[in-house]
Amino acid sequence: MSNPTKKSPRFKWFFFIVLWAVLTVSFGYLAMAQASQYAALRSDLERINTEIERAHAEYEHIHRQLQFIGSDAYIEEQARRRLGMVLPTELIFKNIGQ
Repeated sequence: MSNPTKKSPRFKWFFFIVLWAVLTVSFGYLAMAQASQYAALRSDLERINTEIERAHAEYEHIHRQLQFIGSDAYIEEQARRRLGMVLPTELIFKNIGQ
């Protein structure tokens, strides 16, 4: 008589192969999911870096504008253009014949 509690070698191999297949499929799925997530994160990183570069360029442009606005050249330009002011040493000629 055979012992009913003793498992056959055939069952052990079948169990081992099924376990190996389940683990292989599980690890494969996890690897694919992580690769997909990595690609999405990489895309987000590139988009954010592009936004950072654009924001930095805009900051530099605004910084240059603020420096120019605070300069004497800008103040003089605005006084001449908007207020019609001239330096005391300058002469103004207006053409009133037309």
